[in-house]
Parts: sequence; structure tokens; C-alpha cells
Amino acid sequence: MGVINKKSILYSVYILLAARASVAGIAPFGTAAFAVALMAYDMSSGVINVILYAAACLIGTLLTGVWQQAVIASLTILLFTVSFYFLRTYDRGDAPFVLKCATALVFSGTVPAVIVLAATECTLMDVVNLVLQAAVSFIMFFVYRIGEQSASDFAENNTTTYKMNQEELACAAIMAIVALMGLPALNLFGLSIRNVISICIIMVFSLRGGIGTGAAAGIMIGIITNHSSAVTICLYAFCGFLAGLLNKLGKAGVVAAFVVGNVILAAMLGGTKEIIYGMYETGFSAIIFILLPRRLLNLVRIPFLEEAAAKRRTGKAAEELPVRLDYAGKVRNAAIRKASFYSDTLTEMSSEFIDITTAGAEKSKEDPCVIRVFNKVCANCQMNGNCWKREYRLREKALRECRRIIEKEGDKNPGVMAVLGKFCIKPQEVIDEIRISIEIQRTEKICSAKIAECRSLIVKQLGEMGKMSSRIADEIKLATNYDF
Repeated sequence: MGVINKKSILYSVYILLAARASVAGIAPFGTAAFAVALMAYDMSSGVINVILYAAACLIGTLLTGVWQQAVIASLTILLFTVSFYFLRTYDRGDAPFVLKCATALVFSGTVPAVIVLAATECTLMDVVNLVLQAAVSFIMFFVYRIGEQSASDFAENNTTTYKMNQEELACAAIMAIVALMGLPALNLFGLSIRNVISICIIMVFSLRGGIGTGAAAGIMIGIITNHSSAVTICLYAFCGFLAGLLNKLGKAGVVAAFVVGNVILAAMLGGTKEIIYGMYETGFSAIIFILLPRRLLNLVRIPFLEEAAAKRRTGKAAEELPVRLDYAGKVRNAAIRKASFYSDTLTEMSSEFIDITTAGAEKSKEDPCVIRVFNKVCANCQMNGNCWKREYRLREKALRECRRIIEKEGDKNPGVMAVLGKFCIKPQEVIDEIRISIEIQRTEKICSAKIAECRSLIVKQLGEMGKMSSRIADEIKLATNYDF
């Protein structure tokens, strides 16, 4: 049935938030997150996890209050689950499996949307939204896929030296923004929880990235989370710019920049309601930002900016101080996952193969030697089987006695002919068939023993291969040094 672990619970919460997010009436974020969770190696190991992810996606979609999206999401989950397990079981094509799953997700989301549009009065804008939702779903699938793999790599490395590359950093930012979009409009002491978290994210990116990154984060978060308030967008962008300018002073400089930015905008715009609330939200966010541990802040690393910083500190050329991305660690973690998967598969095959029995004919209650003699000799005899009809048990007993004598002393023993001559007119043909039957049974016995021996050997080999793959995974994880 599978085990619910901490990662599956956290990702279920994220699916719930992503399912609540929507842009311009389309909501493809929850189903894409569900699809990636279903594909993840360490999260899709049981029915319970699948049900957990599906429930989170459906509940999040229902909370949006749009029943059409809830119907589309439920049918998409069902179709993609069936398509995914079909592809994983039967597909043997050359195309990448991830691309096939992304295509299956688009198909699983488009079919229910077309059905819903056909059942309701749709407009041209609904058709445009359908195409846009399919495209966003395809893109978000790969965004979530990269983000999930990056999170797995960081959790397995468990070190502050792990660095995201530009692609992973962008995907992490997009995932964070989608989660912000899905947050409900909760207020605490008159402050918007969504805005407080948004300001914290802008502070983090300003601290780690500088002027351009802070301003870009402010504009992007402001537009997506508060697109109806131009003042809020301006506040986030300007404060992000100032925070990036003073990021060399650390957390104190970033917090001071946000305070100064709020004061400047309040003086310029006359202290509007958004600016006043922005000051309170900035103060609350500053407390959270200061309390954030360094290990969490180190997740956001921008390689080319660190390269420039290293150049300033040492005075050396940038090409002499390359920022090493943890590609070796990524290769290591991928190898560990594959080796562990092969180990589990081989071990399971070994345990299942023990229960497999060789297919054979159902054993008859009759002696095969007697049946052969009756079919080969007696069926073509002039007596037409009358001797068997009169004294069947005596004839059967006589044939078994003949077989015992032939097995023990050979068919040249005169006792065989003496036994058969009392009731049979073709004793030599009967002796020949008994000898053939004995050879057939002996051959079958030898073959059965060899098959059982081979089956036992295969079971041992599969078990040893599983153990070997497990040892390889442990060796890669614990013993091999990748620091080159």
C-alpha cells in the first residue's frame, strides 16, 4: 500500500496550494503537480500516496469555487493515472518517458475540458483559454519535474554546499510564486499573510542576487500576486531594487532598504493606504527574514553572480575561479536512484520466481505405462479390448508386474513373457511399449530435476544481483569520493 513520508505530506500541501492558483481563469497548476508527484520515485510507492495527491488536487480545485475546473481536474487525474501506469507497464518506445508523460498530461487535461465546453455555452475566449491551459500545463510539468529533482538532490546531499544552477533556480522561483498564488487571503492583525511571504521572498532574492534580481523578483511577484494594485507593484519593485543595492551589508542592509523604500514612496505618493499597510507588512516580514537560518538562504545561489563576487574578493580573472555546480552530485544521486530501483526489482523478481512452478500436464490417476499399452497395442488388437472388459484389474496388475520385472532385470527375462502369454496374443509388442514408457518416464524425471535445479539457480542469481545492485548504491552513496 505504500508509506506516507514527510516529503509526500509536504508535496501534498504544495499540490493543494497549486490547485488553488489560477491565472486569467485557467488552473493547470494542480494537475501538473499531481502528475510529477505520481512520477517521483520515492513518493509514488503506494496507493495511499496516490490517493493523498489526488485528494489534495481535488480539494484545492474545489476551493476555487469553479465547478467546471473541479470536473476537469478530477477527470484529468483519472485519465493521467491510467495513462501513466499503462505507459510504465507496456510502453517500450524510443521517445523519452518524461516527454510521453507530459503529452499524456496534456491529452488527459484537454479531453475533459472539451467535454465540459461542449456541455456548456462556450465562447471563442473559452477556446483560447483551453489552448493556453494545455500549453501552460505542458510547461509546468517540466518546471515541477526539475524542481522535484532539485529538492530530492538537496535532501540527499544534506549539505550547505549544494548549489542550484540557473535552470533550477528559475523553476524554484516559479514554484514559489505558484504557491503564493494559491495562498488564501488570510489576514493576521490586519496584515496579509500572502504579502508578508511575498516580501520575504523578495528580500531573499535581493540578498542573494543583487539589484537586477531584487527588482525582477519584486516586479514578478507584484504583478502575479497583486496585479490589481499598481501601487503594490511599484512598492515591491522599488524596494527590491534598493535591497539589491544594499545587499553587501547583509540582512541588515536589505531590511533597511525596504524601510527606506517605503518611506520614499510614502513621501512621493502621499501615504496611500497600500503604502501604510506595506510598512506594517515590511516590519513583520523583516522579523521573519532576520530569523531565517543561513542554511535556508544558501539554497538560493546564482552562479555567475558568485563568480563575479569571487573575482572581486581575490582580484583574479573570472575564468580562473569558476563556480562549480554540483553536477557530480546530481549524477551520483541519479545513479543511486537507478541502482536502488534495480535492486528492488531484482529482489522482488527473486521472491516471485520461487512461487512459479513449471507448467505440465495434469497427472492422471492411471498408470501411464498401462495407458500407453492400451492405446498403442490393445486398441489395434483383434480382441478389440474384450480381455480388458472382462478382467481389467487383473490385466492392469499383470502389466505393472511386467514393468517392475523389466525395470529391474530387463525385457529378456522369461518371466515377462510367461506373465503376458496367459492372456495376450501380442506379448512382444506389449514388452516394447512398456520399455518405451519406462524410458519416457526416466527422461521426464531427469528433465524435471534439471528444471528445478535451473529454477533454484535463477532465484539465487536474481537475489545476488539484487544484493550487488544494493551494494553498488551504498558504495556510490557512502564510499565513493566525487570531490575532483
